[in-house]
Amino acid sequence: MLRFTLLIRPGCHLCEDLEAEVLAAFGDRVEIEAVQVDHHPAWLAEYGSRIPVLLDARDCFVCAISMDANAIETALS
Repeated sequence: MLRFTLLIRPGCHLCEDLEAEVLAAFGDRVEIEAVQVDHHPAWLAEYGSRIPVLLDARDCFVCAISMDANAIETALS
């Protein structure tokens, strides 16, 4: 199982939607840790306006706003 980090803001329905979509499609292969982007200055500077953002286990960008199944598959391989 591969760990992904989901950069979120509290109350963000897009964040909740992306997490649900990823888990529905890849739930048996991934684990998601939701992290508030505002608590991490470097991520806030880079991704603050594109929340939600999904990062792989090496904290590399996978997708933002909506699920990119191809990008997630690439990160899993």
